[in-house]
Order: sequence, then C-alpha cells, then structure tokens
Amino acid sequence: MKTHLSNAAYGVLDFASYPIGMLLAAPVVLRNLGFARYGVWAVATAAVSTGAIIAAGFGDANIQHVASRRGDGGHELALRAVRSMMGINLGLIDDLQIPTVNELFIYTQPAHLQKLRHEHLKSAERNVARASYLRQRLNGQRPSRN
Repeated sequence: MKTHLSNAAYGVLDFASYPIGMLLAAPVVLRNLGFARYGVWAVATAAVSTGAIIAAGFGDANIQHVASRRGDGGHELALRAVRSMMGINLGLIDDLQIPTVNELFIYTQPAHLQKLRHEHLKSAERNVARASYLRQRLNGQRPSRN
C-alpha cells in the first residue's frame, strides 16, 4: 500500500510540476519580454507542450509492453524493447519513428494478428504472421489482411 501511495504522489507531482513552474515563471518572463513577446512565447510553449503530451503516450505504451513482458517471463523480449526504444530515442535508428514502434508493439500481439488474419491462429502460425507483418511494415508496405 505504501508503494502505491508513493507512486501516486510521484504521479501527481509529475503532472503538477510543469503547470506550477509555468505559473511561477510567467511574471518574470512577462516583465522581461513585454506583452507582445510574452504572447508569442506562450503560443510557442503551448505548441511544444502539445507535442510532448502526444509523445508521452508513446513512452507509456512502451513501458506497458516492457512491464507485460517482464510479468509473463519474457525478459528477453522486454530487453529487446528497451534497446529498440533507446536506439530510436538516441537517434541510432533514424528511419524508424516511435509511433511506428508503438504500432508494431500493438499489432504484433496475438489478438491483433488474429483479427488482421480473420482467423484463430496457433502459436506457430502467429509467429509466422508476426514475422510477415513486421517484414511488410518495416519495408514501408501496408500488411495484407490474409
């Protein structure tokens, strides 16, 4: 229970720190920039913040995937996911975007593979379907439904 409360407190702190920081910085920025430049700064900050909010969801999807793999004993898959995301975020893999990686995480799950194929697949069949999906998607093609 203590861990849950600690996690909740850190979540609230993470959520509230940016707006509180912006409120504290606003008078200083307003005084130094003036009204017109402050307006430009506020719009630019809002635009950048929107991008950060969207990107945060991609990181959350990766965290969920890693947690699921660790929970079901797939430590090698979790490690592979972490290495892939680090490679993308550090710019070592420059032709693969985070939204694409998140899509691959989702669409290579058993239920999604079966939905794409419109049939129940055994484990070996899912592995073949997963490999086919990844190969097509990473080559820039839209995977076929059959």
